[in-house]
Parts: sequence; structure tokens; C-alpha cells
Amino acid sequence: MQRSQVLIHSIIALLLIAVGPPSLPSSAEPSVEYDEAKRITRVIIPSVNNQVAWNDVLQGLTRAGNFDDTALRALLPDGQIDLTASGSQLTIRALNLALAPDIQLSVLPASETRPEFALQVTLDKRKLANTRRNLKAWIRSAIEMSDKEDRSQRFGLELDEGWQAADPTKPLVVVLHGFNSAASEIAGLVSAVQAAKLPTGTFAYPNDQPIADSAQGLSRDLKKLAADHPQRRLVLVTHSMGGLVARAALENAQLDPGNVAKLIMIAPPTHGSQWAHLSYGREVLELLFRSSKSSEVSQIYAAIENGLAEADYDLQPGSEFLRELNARPRNKQVQYSVFLGTAGPLTAEQLQSVEAQLDQLARESKAIQLVHPHLKNILTDFDELLAGKGDGVVAVKRGRLEGVADTVLLNFTHLGPTGNTPTPADRKLYEAIRLRLKQQ
Repeated sequence: MQRSQVLIHSIIALLLIAVGPPSLPSSAEPSVEYDEAKRITRVIIPSVNNQVAWNDVLQGLTRAGNFDDTALRALLPDGQIDLTASGSQLTIRALNLALAPDIQLSVLPASETRPEFALQVTLDKRKLANTRRNLKAWIRSAIEMSDKEDRSQRFGLELDEGWQAADPTKPLVVVLHGFNSAASEIAGLVSAVQAAKLPTGTFAYPNDQPIADSAQGLSRDLKKLAADHPQRRLVLVTHSMGGLVARAALENAQLDPGNVAKLIMIAPPTHGSQWAHLSYGREVLELLFRSSKSSEVSQIYAAIENGLAEADYDLQPGSEFLRELNARPRNKQVQYSVFLGTAGPLTAEQLQSVEAQLDQLARESKAIQLVHPHLKNILTDFDELLAGKGDGVVAVKRGRLEGVADTVLLNFTHLGPTGNTPTPADRKLYEAIRLRLKQQ
């Protein structure tokens, strides 16, 4: 099988794994209303003879997309609820107490367009995200209490030995890795920067904890560096999500260390990546192909330490984090450069083949048909994968940053510049980065 065919089949598998196995639809067809301004979704489940099956509630949540319905799945009883029965309000009040403030249920009366009662489920996306993060932060904090010393050695700044002896007029260059990566996995990029004969270091952080947490860690380390070496200016070279970590620190007046002169970003997901919607599928496939020598306990611990995939929510286009970050002005004391790759792995025809195969699956399966609109929405705007429009992970249109004139498009893939086998396009990128490092 050709490489492109393998890739197409893998993408289809990821899409199907990501949405999970929904329950089969019943005669009550849920509808979904979105309020983007308030970040609220309302799922309305019509009743049949004033009866609503709890299974239909879960179907509605699946159709709404991007919501984790496991909380309701664990709480909702089997069978149905009679919306006209006296005990139904008591049941709904009990559920609302358990689910507040993220999810709330209410009964809608019959109307001209709806001859019977309906059950409405209101989901507050902001509150859902906060609850999820608070829980995960508590779990992570509890785990880390017994591992503080070891953790401090793995994350933070690591600078070249003897870097202090370098000419103080030369900047210190700090390289930041991206999502699902580590400082050790961007050796090719670090070596390319070191070839500029400048003092160099890396900043490591739990790769998929909330980006704001990583930004605070970066700010803390850079502020300490500024206090110890007030004359030394810094340049940050970032890959992928590392650019968001850097911006979240530099474009926040409280976090800005004040010693960064330049920010050079490679493939930053400025406006997110469609891949972030498919994190669950990626994690399942990763687990399937991990070494059998790794114990389940160590895998679970590593997942908690790395952030329980919280960064994935930040990386979804339109996320609350990205909205807040991109609303901020650029740091006037920092020179920005953005490099975006265009060596996406698929042609437009190949991406259409993915859509056609999913269409066929939807015709053959009612379960796939239920989530088919959600999948189509992802695929119709998957420029990340298209040659000339993305690097395989970040789309050019989602990588651009308002106010940055120095934006360069080159024919590299997303991970290509980080490895030890650079292509001609990667070498061209390295040369452009070194040129900017030398500029005063």
C-alpha cells in the first residue's frame, strides 16, 4: 500500500476513534443550538408521548460535539423520564445539583412548533473547561507532591555549560519545544541554532499541561535570569506550541521578564489546529504502538505529569485560551518573526477521497451517520494536511499572527526542522533563522 493511502486510512481511523461510539438514534431527534458569544450549547430533546429516553440525552450531547458526556453517562438512570410526572422535576433538580454549574437540565413546554414537552440540556463551555482543568490540576498536584525534586530537574531552563563566558553583547538563545515533545526531541533545531556561535539553551515544560501554566514557568525562569544577568538580552526560538507558550509570557505585562529582544516562531498554531479535535484518537493509537515493556502504571503517571492532555483544549481553533491570547497586542519591545511550512502530505484530491470514504461509511452505519456532520466540519477545513496550505499539523492561515510583517512561507513539514536529517527546505529555514539571530 502506498504511503499516501496509509495516511488516508490513518486519518479516517483517527476521525472515527476521536468521536467515540455513539448510541443508536431513536425516534426523538435531538437538535442543537449554539451561542458562540456566550460559549453555551443547548441540546433540545423532543419527547414522544411526553417521554424522553435518557439514552436520547446522551445522543444529543454526542451530536453537540466537543463535550465530554461521561459525567452524565455515570449519573443518568436507565429507561425514560415522563416530563409531565410530578416526580420528574425532583429528578431534574437532583441532577442539576450534581452537575452544576457546567450542565443544567430544564423542561420546555409545548409550543406551536413543538406539540409536546421537550428536555433541554444547557452546557456552558467555559465552566466545563474550568471544572475539567481544576480537577486535573488537583490530580496532577497530588501526584507531583512526591516527585518535586526529580521534576525540577526535568523541566525548566537548561543552558550550555560556560555560557556566561560568552560575549555579553551577544544574545542568549533559548529554544522551546512544542506539543507532545521535549527538549531532547528538537536536537536538530538546537544544533542549527548553535551553529550561529551564540550561547544557547532550552526550556522544557510538561508538554500538554495548560499553556498558561507553561508560560508561568517560562516567565519565572526568565525573570530569574534577568535578575542574575541584567545585561544579557535573550532571543526565543520556538517550535509549534512553544510559540504560544512564549507569547503567553511576553504579551502579558505581569509575566513579561523584560529581557527578550526577539521571538522567532516556527509553525506556531496561532489560531489552533484541527488536529486538536482528534486528541483522543491520537492517544489511542499511541497506546497501541507503545513498547510492551512499558508498564501501564508508568504510562498513566507520564500522562498525568504531562498535563492530562489539557493543552489539546487550548489548541482547538476558537478556544478560550486562543481568544484571550490573540486579543492581546504584540510586545513592542520584541521583534517577531514567523516561519510557516507548506509541505502538507495530501493533495486536495486525496483529502476529498477521505471525505468520500467517510460519506460511504455514514451511509452504511447509523452510528457513523449520527456524528457524520461533526466529522465533515473538521474535514472541510483541514488545510493543515494540504500541500501548499499547511505543514501537516499547522495550516498557514491558522499560523499567521496579526501585526507580524516578517512572516515567511517555506516548504518544510511540521516535524522536519526538529530532527537530525534536515531536508533542503529545513536547511533553508535554518539559514533564515541564523540570519535573524545575527541581526542587531
